[in-house]
Amino acid sequence: MSLDDDFGPVRKATERYEWERECSPSSRCVLNDKVGQAMGDLLDAAASLPITGLARSANFIWGMDAGGEIWISAEEVAQINSLPVPKGFCARRGLPADVSLDKKLGHPCLMMDDSARIAGEIYIDTSTGEKETLAWTINARSGRFHREIARRPSVAQISNAAKKFAIAMGRSVYLDLIDDISQANSDVRLPQ
Repeated sequence: MSLDDDFGPVRKATERYEWERECSPSSRCVLNDKVGQAMGDLLDAAASLPITGLARSANFIWGMDAGGEIWISAEEVAQINSLPVPKGFCARRGLPADVSLDKKLGHPCLMMDDSARIAGEIYIDTSTGEKETLAWTINARSGRFHREIARRPSVAQISNAAKKFAIAMGRSVYLDLIDDISQANSDVRLPQ
């Protein structure tokens, strides 16, 4: 198999705003064993301490470059309700509808060169397994890489990306496929 088969072809972002050209999330890093361990530790802390709500409000974005490296960052914002915010300010899942994230540092800022094989979000949420527990959940929601149906990755390609996260973290990773490709969530487990 090839990177094209496993994760999809390199896609150019459908647009990148002028203000984004000089922006990159301050939390940007490559997924490796150290980052995977930290993500696993964050999940463990969220599951064992009374910070479940806090952990579930964090949203991270990820994207795979042409060479197969996965880049990840917190979803950072440069402006809220037309007002600038400090560098590194993170967006939060579940914000009220009247909050306008005017300038969100999205996938093109994460990827730096406006291209990615596959991109989406990863966040901690309640798993859909036999027993309800907290788990990392991944999707392929990227408006500028996958909004158009013809540009969306296959379920197998999303699963392959989830496996890379699962291996780095040493944890199961769940797929959130609702509104993406199918209408059901599924569990991706570490390879045996």
